[in-house]
Amino acid sequence: MRRLGQRGTMFAASLNFFALGLLIAGLGPALPDLAAQTGASLAAVGAVVTGLFIGSVTTLSVAGLLSDRFGQRPLLFAGTLLMLAGLSGVLLSPSLPLLLAFSLLAGLGSGALDFCTNILVAEVFAERSTAALNLVNVFFGVGAVVGPFLASLALRAWGSALPALWFGLALLLPQLWLIPRLAGTARPARGAARPRALLGRLLRSPVLWLFGLIVLVYVGVENGLGSWTTVYLIRTTSLDTATAALASAGFWLALTAGRIVVSLAGGRWPAHAILVSVLVGTCLGGALLLLGVGSLPLTLAGVLLTGFCYGPIFPTTLSLVTLRFREGTGTAASVIVGLGSAGAATIPALQGLLLERVSPAASIALIAGGAAVMLLLYGLQTVAARRLPAQ
Repeated sequence: MRRLGQRGTMFAASLNFFALGLLIAGLGPALPDLAAQTGASLAAVGAVVTGLFIGSVTTLSVAGLLSDRFGQRPLLFAGTLLMLAGLSGVLLSPSLPLLLAFSLLAGLGSGALDFCTNILVAEVFAERSTAALNLVNVFFGVGAVVGPFLASLALRAWGSALPALWFGLALLLPQLWLIPRLAGTARPARGAARPRALLGRLLRSPVLWLFGLIVLVYVGVENGLGSWTTVYLIRTTSLDTATAALASAGFWLALTAGRIVVSLAGGRWPAHAILVSVLVGTCLGGALLLLGVGSLPLTLAGVLLTGFCYGPIFPTTLSLVTLRFREGTGTAASVIVGLGSAGAATIPALQGLLLERVSPAASIALIAGGAAVMLLLYGLQTVAARRLPAQ
């Protein structure tokens, strides 16, 4: 079987992430349709998002070890089948229990697709992984913008958002032909360390844990700021809900723009230089947010600068992890992705509590403090990396 080159592999990975972004973001507008279809309340149907999250986290807990043992292609193929079957079941389910069961199945698939696509790109573009990972993650953001837009068009044309999701599923079908032909290794080389010994060695690495803590804080503060920006602006400025929502959309557009810039310049700048630059930028953005409480211009500047600098943090950190931990790349990546999930589950909720029960300033101080903590963790990682050899 003839393999795809780097360009073909990048096309397949980008199409994969575009479809994932479209499906995940397009699911929200389709919840009322799913509620009507199953005869359940909108609140109950909202648990489909929880099912996707649980399924994804379950996959992430084992994806690293499985990808190190079998390679990315088998997991990508299985993940595509699970995603197609799971979401098709979600869109056709006549009852709430079936809907939730299929959402869990779709979550298992989405976790495999997200994780293994990132690792595959990092391995295929090893010398340019920073630029490549930022680029492929841009397409997830583009899909997340297109999904709600297509859902809106479908609602106007047919009175239902479900056709937009069927379109997203159709975009995954070519992957069944593309995945077996992707570049990269199907399985690790002979003589690789046994999974248990490899896992033990990785888990004893302070460098890996410090990178993981950076991702934990990053994912938490990114989701927190993205989720609460609209409410924060309403509470602290004169903006109405609709205008504040536009500012929140600006945050995500700025985040995507940051990834685009790094994908274009990543080949010229060292990954460590990129990461430290954007972490300093997040500190400046956090300072603007702290100084701008109650000031619309300063707050908007802080939101946009922070979003722009947030964009490259995860892809660049993942690139550095895969470059340092050449043996056990999947296992190392699963550790930092798992810690990122922990951040997503805790920090946004904490920010919401601070916003509601303490003050808007306290909630934004959490964002600024998170930026400072990430920069500190990066400094500690640098010290630890100088003392320990790469693995």
